[in-house]
Amino acid sequence: MTDDKLVKLIRSAVKDEVKPLHGEMARVTRDVRDLKTSSIEISLRFDRATRETSKELARIDSNIETLTEKVDGLTEKVEELNDKLDASFVDIHRLQEQTGAIWTKLDVIDEKTDRKIKEIREDLSLQTA
Repeated sequence: MTDDKLVKLIRSAVKDEVKPLHGEMARVTRDVRDLKTSSIEISLRFDRATRETSKELARIDSNIETLTEKVDGLTEKVEELNDKLDASFVDIHRLQEQTGAIWTKLDVIDEKTDRKIKEIREDLSLQTA
């Protein structure tokens, strides 16, 4: 075999072996490019979702602050009402004591009046009830 034939044979063999590798390399290159594109798209979606989540969390935090302020205001009002209610209970207790004393006094007066009427009737010899 001559050198030229050998070179042609080697070239033909290499060409037959390299040609499929070229296609394989093109496919791998395309897959890598697709993966990079997908990776970028996923990264962009993740960034967008992160921003939206951050905005939503900030809105929720603001709502929590507003609700906390409202609850604090309501708590103060409830405490004021409790103080007023406590003061009213003291006044009511005093009134109960005073009216109880008045009723006791009225009962004593009523008993004295009944005794006096009975004595007067007896003195006048009237029939007692």
